[in-house]
Amino acid sequence: MNAEDSRKNFLCWIASNSRPVAIQAENVSPRKPKLIMTPIPISPLQLKSHFFPIIRLQAMPGGKKDGKTTFNREVAFSPLPNKPNEWQLELTIKLASVEKTNPFIYEFEIQVIGFVELVAEVPADRRQQLAVVNGLSILYGALREMVINLTGRSPHGALMLPTLSFTDVLNEVQPASDPSQVISNAPAV
Repeated sequence: MNAEDSRKNFLCWIASNSRPVAIQAENVSPRKPKLIMTPIPISPLQLKSHFFPIIRLQAMPGGKKDGKTTFNREVAFSPLPNKPNEWQLELTIKLASVEKTNPFIYEFEIQVIGFVELVAEVPADRRQQLAVVNGLSILYGALREMVINLTGRSPHGALMLPTLSFTDVLNEVQPASDPSQVISNAPAV
């Protein structure tokens, strides 16, 4: 390809002139990089299903973005009976105004329940940590999206929750030792 071949004639309208004018332009199309396709490994932890049994959200009349809030997290987890690679996880987030006379723009309580499965070999001493910490992080991402979707259609506009870390949750919460505490009305997985 020579320099002449890389030039193209085309018509364009110049703002100061009402007639089209032919101009010369270099073909500056970027070269496409050569793509190398490599397989992407799946995570050793897979989310099998999740649902939201509690969704309560209220746009507060007279709410202000500088209203003081409480932001609470409740967590529960339990291995599924007779399924050594699966856990049920529960995450509830509650946001409330501290002062009713100076409310925040939203108040809500949202709970998400999910079921995760380890699909790869993981050392025994890391299994629960991987399932709970990473599983709750996945569920929190779904909960954040639910909040931004709901508030995006609300009078005060979209609210994006902060990113949270669940790395210390195993130190704070102990798993339910009684399998009857596993929610029985959960969808089949």
